[in-house]
Amino acid sequence: MRQKPTGLYARRIWFLYEWLLGRELKLPAADKVSYVDAVDTDIQFADARQNSARHRVRNNHPGTPEFYPLVFRTSALNEFIAQDWKERARRGQPRAEGSACPHRRVPPAEELNVQLCHPRRTAAAGIKPM
Repeated sequence: MRQKPTGLYARRIWFLYEWLLGRELKLPAADKVSYVDAVDTDIQFADARQNSARHRVRNNHPGTPEFYPLVFRTSALNEFIAQDWKERARRGQPRAEGSACPHRRVPPAEELNVQLCHPRRTAAAGIKPM
């Protein structure tokens, strides 16, 4: 941070360090640079933005420092989201085969491409399985 305090990646890493660990580094606040998103929305799904003036980063992470699942965008998920669900529900479109809900098709798990914690890391972090 001291070498390149206005760098995009340096500010993201700085923000993540302080946000995830809850510890503030002895660094001055970032000045006179544009805000950047913490999560790249071209490749991952994100949440509503909340500005961190200290880092000049828009926190758009889904969740909290304790749990924030990162879901990568895939063509299957983008197609699923792009469907006109309101119109399909209005027409009463018949249910998809194998779906419990009459108005939705849930993509198979392999299409979701959800990044999950490794069980050993989860246990090491003190998170108990449900």
